[in-house]
Amino acid sequence: MESDTQEGKQQGQAESGKTWKIALEWEDHKGNVLALTHTLDTVREDGKRELETRKAQKTEESEAEIAAQEVRDLANIIVPESSDRGIIQHVADRRQERHEAAVTDLQQELVRISKEMEPSVLRAGKELQKKLAFSDRTNQLLENSTDLATLTMKMINQAILANRRAVMKLALNLTEADLKREGALRLRWQDRMKEWKLAWKDTTLNKFSNLLPPTCTKSQVADWYSSLMTLNKTIDCHNVQFVNLIRVQHEKRTLERLAMQTDLQNKDLFKFTQGAAHLWDVLEISLSKQEKGLQRKLDDCQQHHARENQVSNAAYSCALFYPITCFF
Repeated sequence: MESDTQEGKQQGQAESGKTWKIALEWEDHKGNVLALTHTLDTVREDGKRELETRKAQKTEESEAEIAAQEVRDLANIIVPESSDRGIIQHVADRRQERHEAAVTDLQQELVRISKEMEPSVLRAGKELQKKLAFSDRTNQLLENSTDLATLTMKMINQAILANRRAVMKLALNLTEADLKREGALRLRWQDRMKEWKLAWKDTTLNKFSNLLPPTCTKSQVADWYSSLMTLNKTIDCHNVQFVNLIRVQHEKRTLERLAMQTDLQNKDLFKFTQGAAHLWDVLEISLSKQEKGLQRKLDDCQQHHARENQVSNAAYSCALFYPITCFF
């Protein structure tokens, strides 16, 4: 009986260990699910941010092109019989065509972005499905286990189910929040498009309202041409009068510049020759000092040789005199 009791206790401990291990794995799985959900949100936000950036760039680039196209579309000859209503209708039609083209480009851009983002989203969804399948298998194992009859195991099961419900509710809330945000952004975009259309309409009307017919006539053009020819003749006369004066002033300034340049060259030459003379003086002084030193040394050598010669002569004389005295 005691051995059976011990075996039962060991089995219960083993099952408890397995249960706790499963619970820990579920906690890790829950953290992975939350991380994956956060990754999906990040990918979605990056896609939206990239879309908004491209839309802004495209809008900025198209403003100048639209303005240039509007100027090119203006008629070269103004027809007085045409009504303002026809011009406004033509501008509105052109605006509508550009708007439809911009919407088509935007849809194509959205399709391209969706194609680019679809693999990553599908991959994240597959990982989420795998983890949810693993969670389902874990829950199935926990539900099918007949040895988890204690209150602690029931509490663990309840906690796991509550966590699963919380995860699903969180995913649902995040999806609803994304849908609401997308709807709000779309409404805001529509409002901005309406404001933009009204602004461009007002600008176009202001441009057309400032157009006025020409006020010049043939007689005025002829008078202007004659006055222009007279002014050109007067300018030619003045040019002939002042050409010699300009030439003299130019020669004078050239001579002044040459004189200044010659003066600077003379100063540079004087500095160079003065430096050379100074170097020659320094060299002569050093040579004279060396000559005096050599002369002094030469005199000392002569005196030394003279003394040596005197000593040698005295010694030679003594040597000659001593044998003679010895002979006698």
